[in-house]
This record gives sequence, structure tokens and C-alpha cells, in this order.
Amino acid sequence: MIRTAAIFALLGSAATAEQYYLSEALEIAKGAPAVIEVLTNANAECVDGNAGELVIFDDRAIVATDLDGDLGRDDSGQMDDWVVDLNYASCTLGALWAGSGGAPISFIRDGSESAAWTGGSWELIRFNEYLPVVILIGRHGGACDSYGAAPCVQAVTVSDEGFLTVLFPEQNDR
Repeated sequence: MIRTAAIFALLGSAATAEQYYLSEALEIAKGAPAVIEVLTNANAECVDGNAGELVIFDDRAIVATDLDGDLGRDDSGQMDDWVVDLNYASCTLGALWAGSGGAPISFIRDGSESAAWTGGSWELIRFNEYLPVVILIGRHGGACDSYGAAPCVQAVTVSDEGFLTVLFPEQNDR
């Protein structure tokens, strides 16, 4: 996976944190409209909430990866699968996300198709080269019909049909 810190170091910017991270993050995401949209919307939430501007404080906030078995690249060789994890971002004047249930985590396939879940962490598992990647998302216990700190994990697969996960049954179906 390509981490943003390595890319930031290569770019060598000496700007302030909020300018450095937002502008550099948008530069990294060039060619990935869904990444730009997630970052722009997050910044707008900061501004609209009178919480300053978006600041990314960890290299795990924007990760280039492979979600669909094409090595994470499009036909021209550009990275096209990304994860934007707002657990590693904040607003300059305070946090809008990352409560006890975590923050929005957006998974972007082929540069434009995306899905997001709220969670505290995520990991990709590839059982073998013939099976799709499985995204594991650490969720708030309430997503598993339990208390907040209860261990709760949601599995999501990526296929030609998009992002797939188990549908939860209705309460009266139990």
C-alpha cells in the first residue's frame, strides 16, 4: 500500500498543517474523483460546522490499495482503489467525527465507485488470488445489536456488483 506520509515526504512541502495536508491530499487524489469528493465534503463539514478546515494528522487517512484484484491500478497504471479513513483526520478547531463508534471510512474502487461505513478501524483480507478481497470494519457494538464497546465486525466484499455485505434481518424475523 502507498501511504500518504511517504508521498508527502516526496513532495517536500513546508506549508502549515492545514494547508499542507488538505492541498497535498487533493494533489495525491488527482485522478480519483471519489477521493476528492470525500475530502472536499469533509472539509465542507468542518467549515459549515464552524470548526475550521480539514486537517489530516496520520498517513493512514488516505491509503492507495487493491480492492478488486486489478492491483489497484487502472489501464494507464494510475492508482484507482483507495481508502479514506476520517479516524485520522479532524477539523482545525475540533473533531466532528470519531466518537465511540469511530468515523466515516470510505472505500473507493476504480477511482469513482465508493461506499462508506462508520467504524473505528478496517483491514483487508485476501484469502487467495481467486477470491475477492474482504474488508473487515470494526463497528460500534450497536451495529451488532449490543452495547457500544462490544466487539463488532462487519465484513464487506468487493465484486463487479459493487460493495456487498450481509443484510441484517428485521427484529421481528428473529
